Amino acid sequence: MKCNKKIINIVLINFIVALIALLFFLFVKKIIYLKVINPNQNSRNQIIETEQQILPTSVATPSAKQIQSEVEATRGITTGLSSYYSFEGCIGCNEKRIMANGEQLDDSKLTVAYNRAPLNSNVEVKNVKTGAVVVARVTDRGGFERHGKIIDLSVATKNAIGCGDVCKVEVKSI
Repeated sequence: MKCNKKIINIVLINFIVALIALLFFLFVKKIIYLKVINPNQNSRNQIIETEQQILPTSVATPSAKQIQSEVEATRGITTGLSSYYSFEGCIGCNEKRIMANGEQLDDSKLTVAYNRAPLNSNVEVKNVKTGAVVVARVTDRGGFERHGKIIDLSVATKNAIGCGDVCKVEVKSI
């Protein structure tokens, strides 16, 4: 009799575990289905669920541009827009602006504000249009990335690579 109770308890526990696993599987399966509103329909409630949409969005195939960007990032190259910083032509500005590394801003030095390299390290900046390259030192940080730019150049750096106010550059940490 005791043996039968043990077997019944084991079977009951296995049944409960299997039931919990099944419920969990059904719940996860429901979450995994992508629910995409059909762009051709005006109805917000129309949902398309197909076999191709079972994969989560993180498994989506990246574009060629994204792959190129990731490859360049692994080589330490970042491509994007640059702007420049200066007190040139600024009336009443604080001429003794201190950079993030503690130095005073000097428009005549080859310096940059860049968030993706350590302070006081060197980066190679290349003007994509002209091919001109210069090595500059990272002396500051910036909030320019929220404006679509990856780097700020000093006036000397900007002039050395033939950049206007804004230009497309490749930046490589060296």
